[in-house]
Amino acid sequence: MRLQIRITPRCGLPADDWKRKRTGVIIAEIGQKLKKKDGDRVIDAKGKLVMPGIIDLHVHFRDPGQTHKEDIKSGAAAAARGGVTTVVAMPNTTPTIDNPDRVNYVHNKAAQVSGIHVLQAGAATMGEKGTELADIAGMVKAGIPAVSEDGKSVMNTALCKEAMRIAAECGVPFFDHCEDIDLRGDGCMNEDENAKRLGLPGICNAVEDTITARDIILALETQFSCFDTHLNVLRYPMDLTSFSLDFFLYEVFLFHSAGFFRNLIFLFVLISTSLRPFIF
Repeated sequence: MRLQIRITPRCGLPADDWKRKRTGVIIAEIGQKLKKKDGDRVIDAKGKLVMPGIIDLHVHFRDPGQTHKEDIKSGAAAAARGGVTTVVAMPNTTPTIDNPDRVNYVHNKAAQVSGIHVLQAGAATMGEKGTELADIAGMVKAGIPAVSEDGKSVMNTALCKEAMRIAAECGVPFFDHCEDIDLRGDGCMNEDENAKRLGLPGICNAVEDTITARDIILALETQFSCFDTHLNVLRYPMDLTSFSLDFFLYEVFLFHSAGFFRNLIFLFVLISTSLRPFIF
């Protein structure tokens, strides 16, 4: 049995317009012997999967300032090659994405060079330095889908709570990196027997546990949705299972490069918990 699917541009836009405006397509008809209409393009998908585009919630396109590593065009092309049609780019660029003008820069450039949806996250603090709040509300108006310090924690608890409060009022989540930099110190590997044998400073599990517990409590107080990134362990000193998934999502990783599968899994977590998907 050969199944045929007809897709059509959303809102009935001409093909050139929906490609340019990235409004997406919808399934208009499914059957076995569909009649070809004027202007239809036939794609033989035998042996292939037909599915919605995948969303990657955590990518690094390094633009502005670090384009020798990656740029919007090359990153978007790599994503499209793997079936990823929407990405959320982290704000730890040079300079940091911490104001609406820089958000607009990324979105405008992506509209020119990218064939996928590139959404730019905004930093919680100016320059990701953890001392002064960024213009979160202004960046939300410019189109950020989330707030994130990426690989840093906002160590000032009062400042972190205020960032969560503003983001909650604006209706965007926080992509949270939980790492107590004071407790981490000069640690360079997991605190275990190998670290002792090599004489290297270790990083204990409490480095993550303390900030994770703190931010779950802050999320409860601010009625805020968090997505916890970069976790190595799921061993907490208290029972959080009764409430954590209402406000907190966990991203556990083995290697940072495993982002595709990591975010695919947590997209299903987003949909299956009481949280609504927060983008698109």
